Amino acid sequence: MRANSENSSWIVRTKRLTQALIVSGTLNVSLLGTFFYFVIKDKNDSLSIELKPLATETKLPTASNLETLRSYSVLSYQQLLLCLEKPDFIEQGIKKRDLALSCLVAFHHFNLDKALGGIPLQKRSILLSQEKGSEIIEVPVFPGLADYQFQAIVHFAKTEKWPFTSQGLFYELKRSTPPYHSSLINAFSLTSEYHSVYMLFSKTGISYSTNQLIDLLCEGEWMDLTNFSLSQRVALDLSMERCRSFLLAYLEKRSKTAALLLLESSPEFCLQQLEDRHILLFFDLFNHSPYLLKNLSKGLLSSPRTDAVWQLAAQALGHSQIPTKKVEKPEIKKPLYKTYKVQAGDNLWKIARTHKVSIKEIMQINQLETDKIRPGRCLQIPLR
Repeated sequence: MRANSENSSWIVRTKRLTQALIVSGTLNVSLLGTFFYFVIKDKNDSLSIELKPLATETKLPTASNLETLRSYSVLSYQQLLLCLEKPDFIEQGIKKRDLALSCLVAFHHFNLDKALGGIPLQKRSILLSQEKGSEIIEVPVFPGLADYQFQAIVHFAKTEKWPFTSQGLFYELKRSTPPYHSSLINAFSLTSEYHSVYMLFSKTGISYSTNQLIDLLCEGEWMDLTNFSLSQRVALDLSMERCRSFLLAYLEKRSKTAALLLLESSPEFCLQQLEDRHILLFFDLFNHSPYLLKNLSKGLLSSPRTDAVWQLAAQALGHSQIPTKKVEKPEIKKPLYKTYKVQAGDNLWKIARTHKVSIKEIMQINQLETDKIRPGRCLQIPLR
């Protein structure tokens, strides 16, 4: 009986051990299977990343220099300043910031020379037209500028009150309404174009204010001013005749300031030398201020002018009818002064002795502060 009991106990233990081994083996196989599964999955994932086709990569921009320039040409001044900080290449060695600078110079008259201290720059050009058949514009490009130079340009643009060329300052004044900003007037008064006109008016003794001179220039065009400045550089002419010619050119462009300066400085010239078309311009410009033409109108009614001029002169004086007879020989007042151009070797003593007048008279009439005179200057000499 005891032997049978021991055999039964051993059989039970054997069964339990066998079951434990089976469970352990099953768990080991499951763990190994799980391990190999994740190893194979990670390997497949890495292969899929490595073998991604090039088609899914980010494409480089394909815009050309001309296309970029065309899009930049319509941007505002502030927008172009932001584009100065874009160093991205476009093509042919040109960067976005290069074309932004080109548009600032070409369309906004940015003063690049002043921003970089006047150093020599490489200059190329791109022909730009917005649409087929439209005007072709030659836009300057400045390749090869370094990072520090662009930093200087940006700094100048952000710190300078008026970072523009003479032409840009002129257009800023034309866009402004009086009274003009004092700093803008100061900036423009330093330009060679303004100085050429200032010198002419100062030397001829015409009374004017700075704002009046600015108004006069703004009533013309930039080409009028720059052409006059260039001609004065070639042949410096500071005579009264040159000043009258300058004012007459602006009068023909319907400048009210030019008309007023002519009336105030040269009333006899206006009456005797101006054509009827110029006289008609006076009446048109001062249509609402006929009192300014009172003295001129009196002289016109005693001169052999056309009926159109007589009619307007009579209206300015409040007359209902024009004179029935024209004066054939109007009375011409004898001029009080004659003009003398200073020659080399002249001095006030010699001129006064030649024309039999005193030095003091010559200095008072011509507003001379010293007895030093420069050859080529025109002096008013009283007639005896």
